[in-house]
Formats: sequence, structure tokens, C-alpha cells
Amino acid sequence: MNIEVRQIENQKISFRREMEQTELELQSKLSAVEDLSRQLSLEEAAFTQQQKEFDEKHRHSMHENDQLQEQVERFNIERDAFDRKAQAIKQQGELD
Repeated sequence: MNIEVRQIENQKISFRREMEQTELELQSKLSAVEDLSRQLSLEEAAFTQQQKEFDEKHRHSMHENDQLQEQVERFNIERDAFDRKAQAIKQQGELD
């Protein structure tokens, strides 16, 4: 019976060592996953900031584009008015 008790004790010791080794491996993997999670969070924050900056530049560009389009429309109206006046003056000159 003494031999059986020793075998059981040896098995318990072996099992504890395996459990401790497994725990160390799992802690190491958990630490790596936590590090990766932190890194991804930083990258996500940087991406979000870049997206905000891009959106702001895009809004600014759209606003400038709208303003330029309004200027083009005003110019076209003024050009059309000028062309009509020039045509009227030309016709008046032909009549005189």
C-alpha cells in the first residue's frame, strides 16, 4: 500500500506541475492578447482621429466647392447680362 500512496503522491505532484505549467502558458497568452488588445485600441483611436480629420477636410472642401459653384453661377448670370447688353448695343449700332 505504501507504494500505491507514493504513486498517487507522485501523480499529484506531476499533475500540479502540469497545471502550473499550463497556468503559466495561459497567463503568457492572456498577456499577449491584452497587449494586442491595447495596441488595437490605440490603432483604432488613431484611425478614428484620422477619419475625423478626413471628414472635416471633406466638409471644408464641399463648402469651398459650393462657394465656387455659386461664384460660377453668378459669373454666368453676369456674362449673360453682359452678352445681352452687348447684343443690344450692336443692334442699336446697326440701326443707327
